[in-house]
Amino acid sequence: MPALSEADRHFISAVHALMREYSISRSQLLAMLDRNTRRAVPGPTPQPLRTYLNPHTRQSIQVRVGRHLTYRAWVAEYGEEIVATWQIEPIRSCKRKTERPAR
Repeated sequence: MPALSEADRHFISAVHALMREYSISRSQLLAMLDRNTRRAVPGPTPQPLRTYLNPHTRQSIQVRVGRHLTYRAWVAEYGEEIVATWQIEPIRSCKRKTERPAR
């Protein structure tokens, strides 16, 4: 590690003085600096995962976009309107609230 210059030592001591003055730890300081430099760039939202169940063969597939080979084969054979009715709703986990005893 190279030796620090006088300006570097002055800067570091000033930062340490500010950390003591505001009671900020090193990890808190790094978190603040990281949060301010990294901006979240909104990207495209992923397509939802859809599940289809073929009632004739009982085969189930999960499709994110319409390029799935089995999905395309079903659409070619049965038609898109029919295959769209084969979509099954995702099973959502239900968390029941536990009742607290009355006090």
